[in-house]
Amino acid sequence: DYPNTYAYGTLVATNTGLSSTIFIQTADSAGNNANIDAQTFNPEDIFTVAISETDSSSARRSRRRRLQSSASPTYDAVITYLGNGLYSATYTILLSGEYEVSIQLGGNEIQCGQGESGCSPFNLAVAPAPTTSSMTEVESPAGEAMDYLVEAIAGQQGTLYLQAKDALGNNKDIGGDDFIVSFTSEADSSVIYKGQVDDNKD
Repeated sequence: DYPNTYAYGTLVATNTGLSSTIFIQTADSAGNNANIDAQTFNPEDIFTVAISETDSSSARRSRRRRLQSSASPTYDAVITYLGNGLYSATYTILLSGEYEVSIQLGGNEIQCGQGESGCSPFNLAVAPAPTTSSMTEVESPAGEAMDYLVEAIAGQQGTLYLQAKDALGNNKDIGGDDFIVSFTSEADSSVIYKGQVDDNKD
């Protein structure tokens, strides 16, 4: 009975690449747990749990990555019956952003006993995982006359941009990473210059 069925678990916030689980408790019209013989049905024939990136989040991600397409990714959870009318829905999100979690029972959004205002879809924030050095990028500012990755003038200040990323290539959206930038002379490895790193907190 979708009006009284409710959900809990990882419904508000998670991280990219992290296996997350939602629990769905089915209930009858009186609010009692709905017991069903799990041998007689496939849970995915009863429930659909779809996690879709919002249009505004997809557009922002596309602008950041200079993508031509702003198609929103959708993830389907794997549903398992646990017993006593309780189900688990497990999912893993690969792209950071803002998502909606739609939980439908028999084609209807569950209402969590809240009446027509309902509770589904839920709003889910997916943050990037911890920064990974192997995916982090560095580039020279596009508007500069010189490419400071490969050339410089002695005594003249140059600028490089560091973009912190997680293991899946998502841009980090907060600062705090402890980057160390150093320049070592190829002619004399004992000559090392350290760069000043400014954290833009983004």
